[in-house]
Amino acid sequence: MKRKLVRPVKPGDVIQLKINNLNHSGEGVGKYEGFTGFVPSVLPGENVQAVIEEVKSRYARGRAIHSDNFSKEREEPCCSSYAKCGGCHLQHMNYEAQLKFKNQTVIEALRRIGKIEKVNICPPIGMKDIRGYRNKAEYPIIEYNGTLYAGFFKQRSKEGIPIDDCGLQHPLAEKVRRYFIEIAREMKFKAYSMETKRGHIRHLIVRVGVFTGEVMVVVVTAADIRAQLKRAAKELIERVPEVKSVFQSVKINDRNPNVLGEKLYHLYGKKRITEKIGPFEFLISPETFFQVNSVQSEVLFNKVVEYSKLEGKGTAVDAYCGVGAISLFLAQKTQKVYGIEISKKSIENARANAVLNGIKNTEFFAGDVSEIAPNLPIKESDVVVLDPPRGGCDKKALNAVLALKPQRLIYVSCNPSTLARDLSFIVHEHGYKIEEIQVVDMFPNTCHVECLALMSRL
Repeated sequence: MKRKLVRPVKPGDVIQLKINNLNHSGEGVGKYEGFTGFVPSVLPGENVQAVIEEVKSRYARGRAIHSDNFSKEREEPCCSSYAKCGGCHLQHMNYEAQLKFKNQTVIEALRRIGKIEKVNICPPIGMKDIRGYRNKAEYPIIEYNGTLYAGFFKQRSKEGIPIDDCGLQHPLAEKVRRYFIEIAREMKFKAYSMETKRGHIRHLIVRVGVFTGEVMVVVVTAADIRAQLKRAAKELIERVPEVKSVFQSVKINDRNPNVLGEKLYHLYGKKRITEKIGPFEFLISPETFFQVNSVQSEVLFNKVVEYSKLEGKGTAVDAYCGVGAISLFLAQKTQKVYGIEISKKSIENARANAVLNGIKNTEFFAGDVSEIAPNLPIKESDVVVLDPPRGGCDKKALNAVLALKPQRLIYVSCNPSTLARDLSFIVHEHGYKIEEIQVVDMFPNTCHVECLALMSRL
């Protein structure tokens, strides 16, 4: 018979916690009578009073209401909305400490999940300016006290809240947010409610070409209101002339997990905006993925080229190639690059990007990596680059690219947990050696970690 677990706290209790470390989400971790407590916005070494808000079988989560001491790593948040918004996690931590935390997150994931020890982790590559770097914003449209806002969600919640400003979004995105809401209020638009199934607008998406100054706006609605939105678009471009493209996305299915809806209508201007990264220009559509940090993207892509060691010879395969950014950077140093991406729209953009930049030694294929890789017009590849979504690669895809017997494998990851899982498979099942891992901070002030792993075949 199992012994019933006794929880020493309940919601509403106020407890004292000594914070010993941080979890992968950037929350402080402490023990109360042997029971684990998580508290956001605190740092190791701090003694905090916390009010318990949630109790699970093995842990509780609380909110700090008082601290007896403050860590030397503590810093005043750069955003006035930080305390109530769930978009950031580490603004209360100085940047040097943030970078150490991200390196440690990778080390612990490799050890705990991948059973990989003694890996060469390079010093992280950070940014000079850690504000206003995001080139894509997704603002939920909400009504708060009867007034329309483009805000964000509370921490660990789907409850929308208004914001005064966002310290991470590009200033042009924030400018669009302010003027769009001003226009939406004038036109009597309503926020869509999933409870009542009433209202017009779900989300405002803004994409910014940081180095071109071009802005794309996508308004996600619950119904086709093109006529009204065309009038709103005209008003918006008069107030924000940097807006070069406006779309409406209609999302009817509330169960659709994506922000974008099932239908997309072009309302104004260009169908694609451009961004410039290093020597290349890239076309960006509403549906396509592009790195959210344009400044650090060049650092990341150049690091991939450095790791490839191609020097004008050989072939490379860019799996999960998106709009072909890494492919074009690799094309400078190799005879041929093959890009694979499941999104047909992204492959259309990748091909267009190659033409736009005069690159003739790339070839792009739309489909699943596990199905395309075995049918490429090569039997072996000198280098394979993996840049999968947060869920990482499945074993079928890994086996398919490893069958190409790459001398070097470069894994670009935005999720240390799935990176550790996949590296363990590559190392233990396929006999590769991890040469080094490099964190490139694409997401300052958040707990998100981007890194590259360089592996070589034994």
